[in-house]
Amino acid sequence: MPRWITLFWLALVGCMALTAIVMAVRFGDDFVGVIVLLVVPGSIAIFVLSSVAYVALYGLSILLEGLDYHTTHCDDSKHFAGMMDFMR
Repeated sequence: MPRWITLFWLALVGCMALTAIVMAVRFGDDFVGVIVLLVVPGSIAIFVLSSVAYVALYGLSILLEGLDYHTTHCDDSKHFAGMMDFMR
């Protein structure tokens, strides 16, 4: 997966996390309300949306690189460790 797609995914997840924090602070009445809004719906929505975005961006990377290039140059067993490869 190209690094720019990984960076785009990280930016998307960061924006979702900041949106969840802002919404929790805006709609939570007290400290407990803010924490409940952050933990329960915020984290579930961020996980689901980031998973869908990762799969969509992975498909986009295959389309942009071409299927022949992907099958010859990419090891699909390493894609779940993509974030660790990015951090190196």
